[in-house]
Amino acid sequence: MISLAKKARWLESFSAALAGGNRQALTALFHADSHWRDMVTFTGRIATLSGGADIASALATASRANQTRAFAIDPQRSAPAQASRAGYTVLEVFFKFETATASARGIVRLDPATLEGDSPKAWTLFTEVDEFKG
Repeated sequence: MISLAKKARWLESFSAALAGGNRQALTALFHADSHWRDMVTFTGRIATLSGGADIASALATASRANQTRAFAIDPQRSAPAQASRAGYTVLEVFFKFETATASARGIVRLDPATLEGDSPKAWTLFTEVDEFKG
């Protein structure tokens, strides 16, 4: 069984890479064939991107503009667990975070095989606004 600390490692690395606008570090967190669906949180619209490098570039740019912060596993949602999605076995992690204008949440689906090493990799990422501030 994989410890909660290992499950949280990707989210911690993601948060640090976003805070620093580090595209190289962000790219390393995604499989080359990964996908991100954003529902207004980062992009201000409904957007879908594919490919680790393209996702990293868009996230780095949008994160600075939106002042993303306070990433944490969401205790109000299902605990991180292995799941079968689109024929793949993944580790599904629900998380929450803040932007300058909203409370937000997301789901990352990680390749379980990459959790044992130093570089967990995401297969899919979904982000959405939970509630706008003010």
